[in-house]
Amino acid sequence: MGSAGSPSECRPVTYGGGTAVLYVDGAEAGRNTRITIEPRYFGNHIRAGWVGRSQYADPYLKASVDNFRVYGRVLTADEVTAPARA
Repeated sequence: MGSAGSPSECRPVTYGGGTAVLYVDGAEAGRNTRITIEPRYFGNHIRAGWVGRSQYADPYLKASVDNFRVYGRVLTADEVTAPARA
């Protein structure tokens, strides 16, 4: 992407079944079908609430996150793009 984006942009990512899809303001912007790890293998890291930081000595995210959700399944394209269409 290369761009930090504006505060009004919505950038959801669906992730599962070996595929990650990035959406920007309701439109698919990227797809990777070679994902080798599934979120179910992340362990307690998601539950720890580490959004924007790592368990390792990586630098912190230099941005703000105002809405973060984790679902127990991969959302459909219609579910992801519905808020952008509203």
